Amino acid sequence: MGAMMYTKVANLVFEYGLDCGNVPHSLAVTGPATPNQIAEEVTAKYGVRPLLISYERDKDCTLLHEQDTLLTVSGLQVNLGSLEKSFIGIHTESLLADLHYELAGVLFHCMAMVRLYSAARRDLCVFMEVVQRDDPISPTTDFSLDWRGSPEVYFEFDAVVSKAKRVLDQWRLVLWELFNKNKKAKDPPRRFWKTLQTLASSMPEQLKKGLLEAWQSFGSDVLEYRENVQHFGKSKGLSSCRLKRIGSTWGLTVLIPDDSKVQSDRDYKYDKKRDALSFCWNVTSALVLLTGEIISAAWDSGSQLKLANPLSK
Repeated sequence: MGAMMYTKVANLVFEYGLDCGNVPHSLAVTGPATPNQIAEEVTAKYGVRPLLISYERDKDCTLLHEQDTLLTVSGLQVNLGSLEKSFIGIHTESLLADLHYELAGVLFHCMAMVRLYSAARRDLCVFMEVVQRDDPISPTTDFSLDWRGSPEVYFEFDAVVSKAKRVLDQWRLVLWELFNKNKKAKDPPRRFWKTLQTLASSMPEQLKKGLLEAWQSFGSDVLEYRENVQHFGKSKGLSSCRLKRIGSTWGLTVLIPDDSKVQSDRDYKYDKKRDALSFCWNVTSALVLLTGEIISAAWDSGSQLKLANPLSK
């Protein structure tokens, strides 16, 4: 196999499962362009962010995990292969290796969720064509419906928040090994937020700021959604979805509850129109970027974290 396994973009997926590629019901662009140019044009025109690039593989390529590449909030492109490279040189039984495993799971399930949104949205576009053909006065700009035909989206939501919680757990252990100055305190606090508070005075300012922003943005929601998933099983396709007219096609929103602490589906509210994919993509982006900073801090400090995991002995 040559060094370049894929060169041609098959599809670029945006928020709400919107496509711009060789698939039906795609957004229209002005003409042939690079992925960055397409992303800039679509974002400027429709106000949606690019999430995933899907490449056409060369026929000899067997690296299936490198066919799709996630775009993070900062524009960084990451897939399972590039993520693995960022952990090269780290002992396979180290805390950082455990962190890599959990983060790779978040990335895998988030990319699967993007693909499912894209496919489900296109299916619903076909449905809307039938609705509007049979009912000329049906909504043309915004449409809500009870939708349980593709619970796979919820499967992936469950997986993302469960794996994200485990990343926070690994962050807690890694940060404690890196920045704990109180040698009498052998073990970290059991909760990530408490660990962050305890270590705040000894952490690099930029890393501390990023971790605090991540916690305030989504950390507690991740933990609460995960608790519901694990103990109450309450994300299993109980909500409705919304279709919104964007350009010449429809965008899909699969709703998750406003309040992640609610444990009864009878009390769920969706007034904030919180979208499952946007939530998971924001979480995944932050976890990828901040893990990179944590790895850099580990190498800069000369920490033994890259060696064997003391918890495995």
